[in-house]
Amino acid sequence: MLITIDKRADNVEVYSFNNSILNIKEKVNLNHSEILILEELLINRGTELLRDDLISIGWPSRIVGNNSLNVSIMNLRKKISFCSKSFNIKTVPSIGYKLVLDDSVEFIFYEDLIERLNDDNLQLNESRDSIYVSFNKYSSYVFSLLIILYGLVLFNALYIRYI
Repeated sequence: MLITIDKRADNVEVYSFNNSILNIKEKVNLNHSEILILEELLINRGTELLRDDLISIGWPSRIVGNNSLNVSIMNLRKKISFCSKSFNIKTVPSIGYKLVLDDSVEFIFYEDLIERLNDDNLQLNESRDSIYVSFNKYSSYVFSLLIILYGLVLFNALYIRYI
């Protein structure tokens, strides 16, 4: 199992790896504080993190109540419950929290995943839509060019129609 965090989209994606194809198993949207807290827990998995440290990470430059962290942890547990056997946020009484992951779980940032796919010429399978996307160094450029060309054709058609 592979877990990625995409901070730009504020979501977590879980993949399984099978025959050079990454199959997306789950995609979960989180709020920004939950993303920051989960990221810190994943980076420091197995290590007890202090409540105050997690609060300052989850809400930088803001003052929030102690219950904010409890609510975020509760939300993370609910939202990531689909992989509960391999993913568990443990409460460390009077200290904070720690993340316990199976050895079979790998964590990687989304940007690093895309780079790895490009380097290894692997495929990503969006199983919900049954779309196979082969990533290479030029596919995003070609796709962007096709969108621009389609937009120009559409614009010209509308422009000529109204003249």
